[in-house]
Amino acid sequence: MDQNATFRPVAKGDVRRIGTRAVMLTGFTMDEADAVRNLLTRIDASDVRVIQVQAAMLERHIGEVLDENGTGDPVPAGKLPRVLFMSGLTGSEFHDLLDRYVETDAPRPIFAAATERNLHFTVKQLLLELLAEHRAMAARRTAPSRPEEPRT
Repeated sequence: MDQNATFRPVAKGDVRRIGTRAVMLTGFTMDEADAVRNLLTRIDASDVRVIQVQAAMLERHIGEVLDENGTGDPVPAGKLPRVLFMSGLTGSEFHDLLDRYVETDAPRPIFAAATERNLHFTVKQLLLELLAEHRAMAARRTAPSRPEEPRT
């Protein structure tokens, strides 16, 4: 896991974030991907492409994958972690997608957004980084809190 990785708040508004306007999905069924497309339409972001990762994309850079039109079959759900990767959305679209994701009735994925750094990762590298971060955050949430020292 990258020790320099940080979470940065995303401001609401009409400023577009970095990257090609797309949502990249891994670990989603075709029906769940359609539900994400429908949600994008409801939040007035119907021009955002939904890309389901194919096996041939795993060793390619995120930036390349976001710029192409995949025509093959996606990796079957369950073979990759559930990730919803957002690129090129405005701050408002980003927040609307997160806030209203529950409307898809799909299990919650790991949410991630494009950065200058991760656009140069391969899809496989990104998934490994996200899984490591997800596990570290889960471990922190379940770790027992340290008891307070007695005050004297």
